[in-house]
Amino acid sequence: GKRGPKTNTRDHFHRPVATTNNGEPRWSVQCRHTGCKTSLSFLRTVGRERTFADESTAPKLGNLATHVRQNHQGVPPPADAPGQTRIPSASSARIMGEFLQAGELNPVINSTQSNFLNIFAAWIVEDDLAFTTGETEGIKRLFAFMQSRYLLPSDTTAIDSWVLEREELRPLFLKNSDWELLEALDNVLKPFTRLTLQMSRSRTPTLPWVLPMYEYMRKHLKKCQNDATLPAAVRGATEAATEKLEEYYSKA
Repeated sequence: GKRGPKTNTRDHFHRPVATTNNGEPRWSVQCRHTGCKTSLSFLRTVGRERTFADESTAPKLGNLATHVRQNHQGVPPPADAPGQTRIPSASSARIMGEFLQAGELNPVINSTQSNFLNIFAAWIVEDDLAFTTGETEGIKRLFAFMQSRYLLPSDTTAIDSWVLEREELRPLFLKNSDWELLEALDNVLKPFTRLTLQMSRSRTPTLPWVLPMYEYMRKHLKKCQNDATLPAAVRGATEAATEKLEEYYSKA
């Protein structure tokens, strides 16, 4: 049958732990909200060595939703803290399950740079991390300390390795020219992101910034139009953006 609207109920709870209650196998979950010591449980049909994602039929979680509605209505799920783990989403659980089934997460058997990239990409997807994780200074220091023989991937390497390993995703593989175009777009659009965040502040007057904001965007777009390093298509897009901006600027 059809599923209901997607909710974030499970984000309010820690990862399910396999337990037994009066001889009955159960999944036990604890609320993540500070000060709330509620622990709920529901039927488990797989062994202790398995995970919640291994359940062939998703257990009914109505008691979790009821608890959130009655005790934390309107309160967003707590931000992840060090040592906390979230219940994996259905999509990430499926992805990790496929890797496990293929034996690709066994570094003893497949201790290669290629499989390291697969595991790294799977980790990024599972924990919803940025694809630039392999480029951060912190993880570089960690790998240097461990004297790891594996090379950390760049954002493009992590994405490419993930796509190429999955036949159904290969049509989405990005060529070098595609990455260059995306980088150019990032450089053009980044100032607009900063301005949007600045103008979206709820407790700060922003009206005095309107005209300076328009002027800043005009100068930025003009600069992009004259930037010979940008692809012609991007420069053409900045010209169209300038025309639209001028239209709104005249009304400001």
